[in-house]
Amino acid sequence: MTGEPMNIVAISCSIAANHFPGLLDGDLSAAEQRQMDAHTDGCSRCSAQIQQMRQLRSTLRRMPVRVSPASLKTRLRIVASREMVRQNSRASLPAMWAEWRSSFSLWSQNLMRPLAIPTAGGFLSAIVLFCLLPVGMASPSLVLSVATLADVPTGLYTDATVKSISPVGFNDAEDVVVELTIDDQGRILNYTIPDCPHMLKTPGLRRNIENSLLFTQFTPATMFGQPMSGKIRLSFRNSSINVKG
Repeated sequence: MTGEPMNIVAISCSIAANHFPGLLDGDLSAAEQRQMDAHTDGCSRCSAQIQQMRQLRSTLRRMPVRVSPASLKTRLRIVASREMVRQNSRASLPAMWAEWRSSFSLWSQNLMRPLAIPTAGGFLSAIVLFCLLPVGMASPSLVLSVATLADVPTGLYTDATVKSISPVGFNDAEDVVVELTIDDQGRILNYTIPDCPHMLKTPGLRRNIENSLLFTQFTPATMFGQPMSGKIRLSFRNSSINVKG
């Protein structure tokens, strides 16, 4: 019995390239195997590519086997779980709102937790101190009354005054007003003679006044019993000296 020759359909190099993995793995059908054999017999380029792939596979099989770490499976599951949660949180608008609210709640808790313990501790300490105060100490009203009785009452403000002054003589009938600035030690910082035509008429009068002020002693002004700088006015007359704060 003589068999009839089978017709083998020729294939192109691009189609043959798609069958290379199946040819190497032995997964091709009988018809596809015959087509690949017929093509590689007549195509040196495809035959060379198949040979290179066989050598590469042989080299890879000879390489040592790497054992994955035991924790790799767990890490991959964690990554996959996070990715699934992220995708579910962006699936719809309500899901995005729930995710944002959960993140904000976690952030606020982490922010307030470091402040909660000091605040609570300070509040409880204040309560304990206020509860123990009447037991171990005098009452605040008693302490205040004792301090008030022991305090020396002083005026709110007192002007600078003159302790002693030497007289100044001049022949003009009008007055001479001198405004002085006294520091907290009772010393003269500055002086002016406002509205005084005597300086033009009597040049020596200014020198007499300055010499008198050199030997004058002052008491500084006070504020709540503490010395401070202030101003004082001296009015020189023919027969007297008037002092104004």
